[in-house]
Amino acid sequence: MPWFPVIISHSPVWSHYARRYVGAGVAVVEEGNDLSSSMTAKNMIKRLTSRVLHFNKAPWKRLRALIAGGRTWRVSGRRNTVCIEGQTQNVSYDIDGNDNRVLVQANALLSNVTVFIRGNNNTLLVSRGVRYLGGSFRFEGNNCTIEIGENTTVVSASLQAIESNRQISIGKQCMLGMEVSAWTSDFHTIIDRDTKQRINSAQDIILDDHVWVGAYVLILKGVHVGRGSVIGARSVVTKDVPPHVVAAGSPARVVREGVDWNPGKDAS
Repeated sequence: MPWFPVIISHSPVWSHYARRYVGAGVAVVEEGNDLSSSMTAKNMIKRLTSRVLHFNKAPWKRLRALIAGGRTWRVSGRRNTVCIEGQTQNVSYDIDGNDNRVLVQANALLSNVTVFIRGNNNTLLVSRGVRYLGGSFRFEGNNCTIEIGENTTVVSASLQAIESNRQISIGKQCMLGMEVSAWTSDFHTIIDRDTKQRINSAQDIILDDHVWVGAYVLILKGVHVGRGSVIGARSVVTKDVPPHVVAAGSPARVVREGVDWNPGKDAS
């Protein structure tokens, strides 16, 4: 179980040092938020590092030890939960809202990642065996979900669940290359001049199990990629991709059917 640099902001002594060092890898967690689904923030700290138990005896030395991890936590609102069962390295959390949940399951790794949440009742689930080595998760809205399936590897990606009630779901044993982006929204509204109705509503993004997404791919709202498919590098995916095909281009189109893939360099 890793330990995290955490300061509970309602403590007058700790708040002084939090203000001095905020942004330097120190967590500032408001009272009412938990760092584990099964224990309060204070108890989580006691479990993760005994150094915090004696913080007031030598605050400068203790704080230097805490900020060595280089992580930043800014969590405000009520009943937000961050539960780390796997490993994290240089992960920053910026959460503003209520009832948001972040769960990194056992044997998963998050590295060089930012988790940004603005809204309520959003969920980030990083499943067992995931390797997410860079990028960001961004939530803007309520009741959104981003889920990474078991044993998926991500070199770096920006996954953005924008607008309420949207989801990004990536299946098991997928592989995403560097600088992949997936957005559930166009970020701005387009309106039909005759009907005055919006014509670009936000939509979910779903990648089935065992999908390979090449480097620098952009996946737009409403896309469903079928099992076993491959998306070529620098493609812009605007429509559904059927199972077991290679799709490439801008916009992406099917260029070969009846394929499968494996992460090695041979056919075995």
